[in-house]
Amino acid sequence: MSRGRHNFLDRCRVVLDVIQQVCVKEVHSSGCFYIQLLETADAYKLDEMYSRLEREVTRPPWRKYTPRLGEIILSYSTARASLCRSEVVSLQSNNVRVFHVDYGSYESVPLSRVTALPNHALQPTRQAIKCCLSNATCLSSEGLDSLRRLSLGKELEGKLLWSYDSICYYILLTQPSGKSSIGELLISHGMATPLVKCNVLEPCLQSACHMSTVVSPSEIYFRSSTDLKKLQELQEIMNSPRLSPFKSMAPLSEKLTREGAYCLIQNPADLLKYRARVTCVRPSDKTAQVHLIDFGHTINVTYEQMFSMTPDAAEQTALCFICSLNLRPIKANCWGLEVRERLLSLGENTRMNFEVSVKNRIGTVHWLQVFIPGKGEPLEELLSDMCVIENNYYLSMYRSPHGLTLEVDDGEAVCITCVVDWNKFYVQLTKHSRELDWLTERLAESFSDTELDEQWLRSPTEGVLCATPYYEANTWARAVVTSVPHCTADKVQVFYIDYGNRDEVLPYDLKIIPTFAMHHPAMAIECGLHSTKLLGAYNLEEFRALVSQKALYMTVHENTRDRYLISLVDKLAGGINILESLELRSQSPLSPLSPRSMSNSPLLSPVAMPMRSLPLNNKIEVLCTYTESPNHFKCQLLSNTDSVLSDITRDLQRVARETATRLNTRDIRLGMPIMAFNTEDRLWYRAVVLDKEQRGFTIDLVDYGNKIKVQAHEMTHLPIQFISIPAFSITCKIYLNIPQRWSEDECETFKEIILGNKFKAVPKSVERRVYGIEIIGQEMINKLGVIGMDIKKRKHSSAPKHFLKPLRIKPCPRIKMCISYFENPGSFYCQLEENTMNFTKFQDRLGLLNIQTFPEYKHFDDGDFCISLYIDDTNLYRAKILSTDTSHDSAEVLYVDFGDKEIASLKSLRAIPEEFAQLPMQAIHCSLWEMHPIGTLEGGWHSDSKEVTENFLGGNLRLFEEIQKQTIIYTNHNRTRIIVEILHNT
Repeated sequence: MSRGRHNFLDRCRVVLDVIQQVCVKEVHSSGCFYIQLLETADAYKLDEMYSRLEREVTRPPWRKYTPRLGEIILSYSTARASLCRSEVVSLQSNNVRVFHVDYGSYESVPLSRVTALPNHALQPTRQAIKCCLSNATCLSSEGLDSLRRLSLGKELEGKLLWSYDSICYYILLTQPSGKSSIGELLISHGMATPLVKCNVLEPCLQSACHMSTVVSPSEIYFRSSTDLKKLQELQEIMNSPRLSPFKSMAPLSEKLTREGAYCLIQNPADLLKYRARVTCVRPSDKTAQVHLIDFGHTINVTYEQMFSMTPDAAEQTALCFICSLNLRPIKANCWGLEVRERLLSLGENTRMNFEVSVKNRIGTVHWLQVFIPGKGEPLEELLSDMCVIENNYYLSMYRSPHGLTLEVDDGEAVCITCVVDWNKFYVQLTKHSRELDWLTERLAESFSDTELDEQWLRSPTEGVLCATPYYEANTWARAVVTSVPHCTADKVQVFYIDYGNRDEVLPYDLKIIPTFAMHHPAMAIECGLHSTKLLGAYNLEEFRALVSQKALYMTVHENTRDRYLISLVDKLAGGINILESLELRSQSPLSPLSPRSMSNSPLLSPVAMPMRSLPLNNKIEVLCTYTESPNHFKCQLLSNTDSVLSDITRDLQRVARETATRLNTRDIRLGMPIMAFNTEDRLWYRAVVLDKEQRGFTIDLVDYGNKIKVQAHEMTHLPIQFISIPAFSITCKIYLNIPQRWSEDECETFKEIILGNKFKAVPKSVERRVYGIEIIGQEMINKLGVIGMDIKKRKHSSAPKHFLKPLRIKPCPRIKMCISYFENPGSFYCQLEENTMNFTKFQDRLGLLNIQTFPEYKHFDDGDFCISLYIDDTNLYRAKILSTDTSHDSAEVLYVDFGDKEIASLKSLRAIPEEFAQLPMQAIHCSLWEMHPIGTLEGGWHSDSKEVTENFLGGNLRLFEEIQKQTIIYTNHNRTRIIVEILHNT
């Protein structure tokens, strides 16, 4: 009996649309099952082959045989108590996991129970055919039990209908004596949801299509022009109360609210019903993410807005199909935002029909060549300056998916997954953590107990998207092949697109990526720090330790071609910037200096100068040594400071005389503790390097707080015994109940009085090592009061501030309004007509008063409400301060009852009295319903849009505002807008 190593066994050939006798051999927890065709020639050959094996092969244990991954072997199944042809899925120390190719089951078998397959056993082909029900999906646990009870090991009538990949077939299973199929029985008992067939086109087909939705060049949804009428009829039937056969729609049960379930949903944006497939479930807040199968959009809905899919609604095939262009991104894991915008401008925002040619199809994803109508020019050529054209049809389907895009000034909660250096690290958005967890779980399920486990990527090439083990998290992850070795036994280098890490894996650990994982965006976003001014002083390992395993908040400052430049803030540490956090760590017992640099200089210490602390709410006496403003000055705590500081200064002079070495420019790093020579008094002091300039360095004298400029030859190493002594200067500010802005004259006056003087104070607060102190020395308070800086009065007798409430309106069919100020269709202000009489009386009463009636108040902050003198009619109006400019003694104000803005003098502003703060703000900020400028979501309105809209409205023409029941409230720049639909009163 000859034996050999066999790595391939053909699949069973099937015939579609023919009723055949089948037997279900295995049912998996995913809902798929394996069948054998009965009464066929291959079925008789299979029985003869196993009978011969039983006669010729002795029962195990056999001589130890070590198979290779993917090899077809002969194994003895303990579960079936018989010999089986099997394919090796994974190798373990003493066991091998196999897939029984004739029965569809998985099993772990000891090495003593496997051997090489005889040559005669290569016929017939593998007889287990993977199937799914053609009319039911997303089976519940009761549904799986019922499917096993009704089908497992029984002879049934089956009709194979279609397959997307020639691996898994969709079959209509019927019991011989039953009138209804098994899928219909499961749906009628609430154990499964109906299945909607995906829309697929065959290769070489040419047709006219309309672009429905654009996610990226690798995920575009097209709809055939011939399906437009079908879509209109379907939507009309589903949403017409008179015609709809879906009147009694039952809510989708929670046990069937799972990924992959098909249902009907009510779109919260327009209250219309659509067919959808569930892509993500969030049981905590009872919401789900669904994919509209006829449009390609993805939206979020609540459980209450999801209904059971009726068989009538499931009969129609999905009316849009997913496509990918012959392109791949220039950057390995990210499509640029400008690529999507150009596609949108070409297709989604127009009604043009593209001429498409299907070049290839893998699963339900089509590879298309798209031509611009009338020009015959390929769409790929218009994007060639932003993307790379891929010549391999097959591999282009497995390229890296589009990356997440961010806008400048966007703020997002993130976590850092991989740090390469200061200018290259990878972040994940916290809001996508659930999606990533779901994707990881689905990948782990796919490669644990399904046939995908046997589909390993046999010939990987650079740039191919695949699935591979992610050893750091002990799970499966998506990766892109970055380097392929010449020898097939060597490891392959991969880049994990959801984490940013790079690793080497064995070739048989590369798996073909499942279809569901191909089109989720890459979760790892490549970023760099926006400001790297002070990074030279710090060790990269310390930066990694500081940002790892932390919830951070990032702000995007710039979007370069290959990465985003961002700043990072640690919310848990009081909102401190990461760079500032590194600077504070340099002033703690932990050193920011790298071990390598310290080893080169024995005089450098592994610890940095610690900062002194003040006891809160205790009376102290301090000496002011440096002043910038009342919000920032430096003090020394007076106890025995004079004697200790004088001793340190004397020792520093001695060390400087004994040390002849001076620092070289290349050895000086920012944040480095040094000894510096002050040319004014010709003494040496302890200092820290703050900045490097063209003509020297800026340093901070840590014991006094003032900053001076020195040259490299005026600096030397600071001995370790001086680094361990805490710095004597303490950063302080005047403690006030409310934030204050100080003019240049006030700062100069404050400096003249307080600098070099001693006074008593009480530390009240500390934030980022800045102490807020309350001056209690009567002599100092009198000095400040004489020159007009009565801090006590400013602290305790500030004018009262009143807050104006916004006008709340209830959603109702129609409200009569008039426009008070129009900026553009995305931003205008309205007043309710029903409030006109009360507001007129209120404004007349305010107009009778003179600005001199109100006391002058200079200390306004952004966001304060006030009374403002309007220059054009010299009347008083209520306003909100948007920003102030103390250099020009002016402020930008928004008139809250009308909506217009103006630059007003601070002298024309007064604190709003309580009696005029009771009436809510009358101007309501609005935007037009479902309108946005072409190419962007907001902003960037054409200059003619205001004139066109005003001509339509007829100036101050009264109009109606129709607010749907699903009134949308959203925030932009901290202003709440109401999305409205305006109806002309004619």
